[in-house]
Amino acid sequence: MKQSVYGLLAALAVTGLTPVTGAALDQRSDKAAGLVTVSSDLVLNDGRLVIKIVAFNKGAAPAELTPEKITVSTAAGKTVPLASLAQLEDETRVAYGVKPEHRPGDYASTSAMQRPPVTTASGERDVSGYTGGDGTVSTVTPVHGKKGDESNNPELKTALENLRAAILHPVSVAANTANGGNIVTQAIKFSRKGARGLKLTIDFANERHEFEFEVPPSNE
Repeated sequence: MKQSVYGLLAALAVTGLTPVTGAALDQRSDKAAGLVTVSSDLVLNDGRLVIKIVAFNKGAAPAELTPEKITVSTAAGKTVPLASLAQLEDETRVAYGVKPEHRPGDYASTSAMQRPPVTTASGERDVSGYTGGDGTVSTVTPVHGKKGDESNNPELKTALENLRAAILHPVSVAANTANGGNIVTQAIKFSRKGARGLKLTIDFANERHEFEFEVPPSNE
């Protein structure tokens, strides 16, 4: 069933790392160094798609799983940007009648600052940013509400905490363990008679995992 963008965010908040039930997309890519699974109900929410990604590290050293190394593209080869955490947070604030904290053009640069610190396998702090700087289209509408301070709004604070727990952050996956989260694309526009195929590419543990699937016309 189609739902609004806020419905999409609410679903992530309620279900944590499992926003889909009876996933229409359920694929796995098993390689020497890692196993990656992807799942989605393939329903477009205001043109967006939520995909859950989980990676298992088979190696002896930590491996990085980060949105920066994940790309979604159409059958025609056009990249579909991912929504940054900063953008999704602002959309949640607006849904609660609170002013967004950023301008749409700031999302790509602020997303790296808002995520938790991540340490790379070499022990250095990972300062890579989120995918989705170019072509970002926000659904955030400025509101004349109170300042976006979650500390004095318990419901907003809970919603943002749940959102942050559900969204995929850059993470170092330890040996013989799995980790993951959800990515949210920007709006995808398919033509009525055009191909509806998408390609998802994930670089993990120095291996490239590729997934191809279609979004049914009835799912938008």
